[in-house]
Amino acid sequence: MGSDPVAVGSAEQPIGATARAVLLERGLTVEENAKVPALVKQAQKARAPRLNGADGTLRIPPGDRPRARLQRARRHQRL
Repeated sequence: MGSDPVAVGSAEQPIGATARAVLLERGLTVEENAKVPALVKQAQKARAPRLNGADGTLRIPPGDRPRARLQRARRHQRL
């Protein structure tokens, strides 16, 4: 199974652009000639700064959980 260089390049462009946007949104510097895998890795670290413990598990504070956000939104609609 071969890979089409055009298809790979076409898929990398939006992924790289999204990773750059995440990094810029977080106020981080982005190298002009950075490779896509490095950008994605850096963006993932920037988006998940709450990785705790040696096992690398993500600890989400109770107020950030989706159910808590949904409950707050429903309460806000009632007001």
